Amino acid sequence: MATTPACAFEALMDGVTGWNVPKGPIPCELLLTGEAAFPVMVNDKGQVLIAASSYGQGRLVVVSHEGYLLDAGFAPFLRNAVGWLCPSPAAPTGVHPSLPSLAALSHGARNLEKQWLAKLGADGAAFLQIPAKGVPAYISLHRFIKKMLHLSGLPAVSREHPVAGDSFEAAVLCLATELARSGTDCSQLVQELGTCTCSSGHPITVEIDGNNPGHCDAWVSTGLYLPRGQSAEVSLSEAAASAGLKVQIGCHTDNLTKASKLSRAPVVTHQCCLDRSIQSVSCLWGGLLYVIVPKSSKLGPVSVTIQRVVPAPYYKLGKTSLEEWKKCIQERQAPWGELATDNIILTVPTANLRDLEDPEPVLHLWDEMMHAIAQLAARPFPFCRPERIVADVQISAGWMHSGYPIMCHLESVQELINEASIRSTGLWGPIHELGHNQQRQVWEFPPHTTEATCNLWSVYVHETVLDIPRSKAHPALSPPEREKRIKTHLGKGAPLNDWNVWTALETYLQLQEAFGWEPFTQLFAEYQTLSGIPKDNTGKMNLWVQKFSEKVQKNLAPFFEAWGWPVQKEVATSLAHLPEWQENPMLAYMHR
Repeated sequence: MATTPACAFEALMDGVTGWNVPKGPIPCELLLTGEAAFPVMVNDKGQVLIAASSYGQGRLVVVSHEGYLLDAGFAPFLRNAVGWLCPSPAAPTGVHPSLPSLAALSHGARNLEKQWLAKLGADGAAFLQIPAKGVPAYISLHRFIKKMLHLSGLPAVSREHPVAGDSFEAAVLCLATELARSGTDCSQLVQELGTCTCSSGHPITVEIDGNNPGHCDAWVSTGLYLPRGQSAEVSLSEAAASAGLKVQIGCHTDNLTKASKLSRAPVVTHQCCLDRSIQSVSCLWGGLLYVIVPKSSKLGPVSVTIQRVVPAPYYKLGKTSLEEWKKCIQERQAPWGELATDNIILTVPTANLRDLEDPEPVLHLWDEMMHAIAQLAARPFPFCRPERIVADVQISAGWMHSGYPIMCHLESVQELINEASIRSTGLWGPIHELGHNQQRQVWEFPPHTTEATCNLWSVYVHETVLDIPRSKAHPALSPPEREKRIKTHLGKGAPLNDWNVWTALETYLQLQEAFGWEPFTQLFAEYQTLSGIPKDNTGKMNLWVQKFSEKVQKNLAPFFEAWGWPVQKEVATSLAHLPEWQENPMLAYMHR
């Protein structure tokens, strides 16, 4: 990118006929060194006030006083300077926030801070995750970030005081999180916020179940909470330290790095291997403590001793007495607590739990609902690992979303723990997400059924456990709405592209209303051991047509064809020997 001084000077002075030097600024004198440096503006005393140079593969222009950058008379030169420094139109141009008038010039220059701060936070955090202790570059960045954090302090982010995702505060939150993960003591930063909970000075021993017959890792609650900015010491036996266990601080696992606005730090959980008999663990933001038991583990009971933590409110159905609950909810100051059965664990703010006099009735109801979910899915009950629902001040997607754990907003807490409300108005959203967790790729046809078949569990639970008919369980399932959807879909010619969400659910509801729930349960069980299942939607849909027809001993090919399914000729032929489904509800619409 190097150019001769003559060519560079010509580019910088293009269209500039003279200098209108402002009288206010008192500039310093620039000293030029090197063959590439050249003067651009010299005063009558021979002092260089503006200079330029090639520098390695880049270029630079130096102005001896910032007042020149603010003066309108220098605008033509400054436009030229930006053009010479950034020859590519796509190159980002950064302007310091203290120079707003300069930001209006320069080929539509953008604010570098807004453009790159989010990337700085993410990239800096990623760099801090590299296991490179002792490397000079790593040490240097640590030192720089620590200095920056001590100068800026830790942003007090909350729902009441959110920060922009591309702000300096957001970058600081990312960098501080990873700096603490790397072992740097950031407790002073947290204490400055005045939100630090005092930890117990006494070690606490808990016994966790080291067995996990499931196919996924399981979180085991300890009922303990690590305060912000503190480190816990975890002790366990040598045998347990070689069994693949992990410790996790926090349960709010959604990563909000890409959010435009933050009500909490983007990442507030931390997980590490328990591969030593004594280990120190920390998380800048604190959180409930969990032991992660790997899939297929047969470790049995494991004693874990943890120091510098506090007990959190915790109720286990069938184990915690009402007296113990009342005592712990009064005495334990941790901000989060849990209500647990063998099949579901609800993580909610302690403030909400204080109004719950007796958790037993609502947890019995939850176990009934979980039993129904397992029944329809043809899964063992109790669950191999309990499902989890965690409330958070901000989540990564939607009003709720599925996964392990299922995440929901704080506004949903009351509907989770209020038995009377659940029985009277239902619980569509959480059961919908639990339904997502039961979906299996072998009988799913994404994207058509992604938001459809999960609702089978919502309908099933509301009708079999809560005694709420589907027409009242959700407004979209009222008879007029269902009728309208069918007519609309058929009126378009039943295009498969439009067969999704409630329209797709209608197909399954018609089958259920005709043949009951048993064919679904039988098929969900059969698919668990079925091999040779096609990978594409067309193949999978034809297999479902064939399997469901065989279960109910009716030829369902015309029914699915009416809905726009791509039923293959050979499948339709193979089902022709079965009795015709004379009660096919789509016939009435087709005759019209």
